[in-house]
Amino acid sequence: MTSLSTSALGAPTSGSGARVWRGGELDPQALAAALRRRGVPGVGLLESGRSLDDLGRRSYLVGRPLAVAQAAPGQPLRLLSGPEEWARDLPSDPLRAAATLLERARPAGHEPDPEVFTGGALLTLAYDYGRRLERIGAATPPEQDPPPDLHLAIYGRVLVFDHARAELALRGSGAGLEPDEVEAALVEARAQPPSAPSSAEGAAGAESLDRAAYEAMVERARGLIRRGDLFEVNLSRRHRLPPADPERLAAALRERAPAAYMADLELGPGRRLLSASPERFLRVSGREVSSWPIKGTRPRGETPGEDEALARELLASEKDAAELAMIVDLVRNDLGRVARPGSVSVRDPRRLQSWPAVHHTVALVAAELAEGRDWADLLAAAFPPGSVTGAPKVRALEVIEELEPVRRGLYCGTFGWVGFEGALDLAVAIRICDLTPDHTDVHAGGAVLLDSDPSGEEREALAKARALLAACRAARRESQGGRP
Repeated sequence: MTSLSTSALGAPTSGSGARVWRGGELDPQALAAALRRRGVPGVGLLESGRSLDDLGRRSYLVGRPLAVAQAAPGQPLRLLSGPEEWARDLPSDPLRAAATLLERARPAGHEPDPEVFTGGALLTLAYDYGRRLERIGAATPPEQDPPPDLHLAIYGRVLVFDHARAELALRGSGAGLEPDEVEAALVEARAQPPSAPSSAEGAAGAESLDRAAYEAMVERARGLIRRGDLFEVNLSRRHRLPPADPERLAAALRERAPAAYMADLELGPGRRLLSASPERFLRVSGREVSSWPIKGTRPRGETPGEDEALARELLASEKDAAELAMIVDLVRNDLGRVARPGSVSVRDPRRLQSWPAVHHTVALVAAELAEGRDWADLLAAAFPPGSVTGAPKVRALEVIEELEPVRRGLYCGTFGWVGFEGALDLAVAIRICDLTPDHTDVHAGGAVLLDSDPSGEEREALAKARALLAACRAARRESQGGRP
């Protein structure tokens, strides 16, 4: 094991200066846990558990937010902590209010980096934020303890893990994490790595739809497609399990489902979002915008030969190619609402991505933001993500509302970072666990087309959920009968 070394590049509390640590065990999860044990408020982690297709070079860790704000379902954005003057005369629209807060919180002398998160906000939007953007009715009853529609936590400093260089840098300016407390937490993290998960035995949890009901839902959707209501709709079901220990669950997800967009985010007292998402929703660098919709799934094979055959089967599937093509067209239309005319293009129509649990096919759509448009305009134009709704989007949203028996909550929303200067990197909130003191929720589903096979769709949804369900069972709280 290499020894931990530090070097100071400039003053760590001013301008673009950074404290840098190289070598040693620079483990984002272990450091996040150490900071929480030391009482640091507002710790949030965006971790790259696996790098693929130019995703996942860096992880980001933050603490001691400058401000925290939330919009409860149907309510305006409310400042929970931070200077009261920042909350004066905020716009009624929560996304526009979030952009205003970010502008007011920007520290003097902040120097932007269009490629790296060096200060700004961690942002989470629940799927149900889409009700503010489109009129889709309210057939599905609300939850008793719903997540916030929007959660915003603003940070002046960011710990940036550069995995390619085995380097950790404290970047940014203004109040926030201090170099000395990071140093102490690093020492503690090396001495106390993340807790190992237990076995994956235990209760499977309660499903919002059993196999027969899920297949019946798919068949109803096929009937709507057959009569011309829509072309494609993404349907899902919820698995509700007993409460899980967040630290053990984070470790279990990293072990069983490493992905480019892993996360451990605090969304208020007792609520955490843990992610193993493979899908980029939106990326903004300067004025350049990109989206990477995913459609088409096969499980990984038990042997190299079986695995290769499943990947070939996915690439040869006309149904899966059609799914992706329809969503690419939808994404093009969404980006076109805020893009410079003529700038929207499909840079890669279809490629294979292979993750530990599944194969996917993914496309890349790019555009340039129009003058006078910013990240909040982009998000309002593109949300909810087309890859988890369907086409046409508004009718797909209505069908989801009609057919799914429970609300999605955080699932199929988005999370990630937004820089003070408007750069951002947001993931689609799939392969996530929504943790509360009472339960852990996991959703999974898939796209339905006219030629979908209901039993095949049910098996695909289960394949997507399998790794997360195993991780949740491995991370059961000891008070619920799990082994320490």
